[in-house]
Amino acid sequence: MSGKVKPRSSANAADTATQSLNERILKECHQLYIDPENGLVKIAESLGLSLLAPRKKITVLLIGNHSAGKSSFINWDLPCCDGPDHPANY
Repeated sequence: MSGKVKPRSSANAADTATQSLNERILKECHQLYIDPENGLVKIAESLGLSLLAPRKKITVLLIGNHSAGKSSFINWDLPCCDGPDHPANY
């Protein structure tokens, strides 16, 4: 055994119950970068590159054909667009 202890996650963890879906997605994306063995930061270091993990937001490129539903996918469950004062509702 190497002495390294990998933190275990529980299905009933208190932080999971209080995190929104967006927060969980960002946390998982961040974990892809910072994993000590196979993370993107570690891979970049092995290639002689410098890479920083995202902090508050990520950028996504969504590509698709005309009328393929790209906007519908993005707007699918955005809580910011539910209110009656949102410009999309005029």
